[in-house]
Amino acid sequence: MQNRDRLTGSAKFIVRLAWIANRTFLFGVTLGLLASWFFRAEFAGLVGDWLPGSDIQSAMTGMRLLMLLGSAMALATDRLLATLADIITTACAGDPFIAANAVRLQRIGWCL
Repeated sequence: MQNRDRLTGSAKFIVRLAWIANRTFLFGVTLGLLASWFFRAEFAGLVGDWLPGSDIQSAMTGMRLLMLLGSAMALATDRLLATLADIITTACAGDPFIAANAVRLQRIGWCL
């Protein structure tokens, strides 16, 4: 039983760490996306420095779309990790094979 407690405790820790990293990523990408609109000239200057000779407006649009995609992926990952934490909680309680976990696994599938 001690190995099981260690395993579920480790799983809880890893999922919590991944959740914190994902939330940090979401915050950073959202902040970058907002900054690209509020500080348009500075952002254009940075893009011009990083990509000399390129179409700055197209590059900025592409970067904004990638940041928007990153935000959407981080939101889906957030739901996935929260659902996985719920499954681990039921495993810690003793019985992971319950109907609610089947629904949770389906939710994880949709997040993926």
